Amino acid sequence: MKALLLLVSATLAGCVSSPGPKDYAAHDLSRTELHRIEQDVRGSLQNPDALFSGLKAARSSSGELTVCGWVNLRDETREFVNYVGHRPFAVTYDHEAGTLSDFQMVRFAMIKAESPPLYHYCAQRGIPL
Repeated sequence: MKALLLLVSATLAGCVSSPGPKDYAAHDLSRTELHRIEQDVRGSLQNPDALFSGLKAARSSSGELTVCGWVNLRDETREFVNYVGHRPFAVTYDHEAGTLSDFQMVRFAMIKAESPPLYHYCAQRGIPL
């Protein structure tokens, strides 16, 4: 009986699917969207002095917009301007009627060890970093 329950549980666990690239379509970000995304990410950082690069987006069939990219943060512990290096991040928005709403910072890798799950998250949505 225990073996049967284990087999059924394992089978059902395999039925839960995670999003894949086929559930998302590439989305070209407008200048307005890029500005809004950078503004929203800066607002969620301790130090808003940040440089962005490689922002890419994909939209799900339900309208959610996922944006992945790189941010280079300014290191305030030094007297001169120094940036700590590019860190990957991912954010989501509800994308209704051509506008961005309900910003949510999904992931931000402060250290390199936090990067692989973020790469995976973005790749599942068809956004390679």
